[in-house]
Amino acid sequence: MKTLFTFLLIACFLSLNAQTDAGISVTLQKQIVRVIPEQDNAGKQIIVHSNIKSTEKLSIVNRLDTKDWKRTFEIYNDADQLLLKIPASNQIAYSVSVKQLRASLKKGTHSLYTMAIPRDPSKAAVVRVRRILVCKIMVK
Repeated sequence: MKTLFTFLLIACFLSLNAQTDAGISVTLQKQIVRVIPEQDNAGKQIIVHSNIKSTEKLSIVNRLDTKDWKRTFEIYNDADQLLLKIPASNQIAYSVSVKQLRASLKKGTHSLYTMAIPRDPSKAAVVRVRRILVCKIMVK
């Protein structure tokens, strides 16, 4: 009985650990938002305060589909206008400085979306691309 309980406990721990490593992580200072794009992420939020140093960065780490898919991250306003494309630092990391965020975004709430398209042009031609909400970005 003890062995079965120990095995189940280890399996649960490994399952929870795998879930936190998968997905997308958005970080700004000590704020961390972890999301899985297929879930409802409307309640997730990152706040850009006026007292954050302009040398800080909004960082995104993508632990999804990096090999065969090309993923982009973009910020839109409430009127559904593209405000800022977040550049890739490498294959899984994206970042933008707070200085650039403040220059591109007005005070209020904005939406961070992600889109993925296959790297293979023949597959990309038949895939319907849609935006998926990652989180809200509140600029104060």
